[in-house]
Amino acid sequence: MQTLELTEIQGWVLPDMTRKYHYYAGSNTSLCGGYEATPEQLQDAYDNNHKCADNCAACQRKRLQLQQNG
Repeated sequence: MQTLELTEIQGWVLPDMTRKYHYYAGSNTSLCGGYEATPEQLQDAYDNNHKCADNCAACQRKRLQLQQNG
């Protein structure tokens, strides 16, 4: 398994003790600011399925803002 640098990681992750997936972009803190993920969890990040009902709404909004400001 290839190890990625933290700054290269971008995508949705289900951190421990949460019911929603949160979006991470170059940090171990979610875009909504409410959750941290371990390096192991971040290795499994996926960057698709952005409109899933299981995703954090605040992370979705911030991800869209980042994408639009780009």
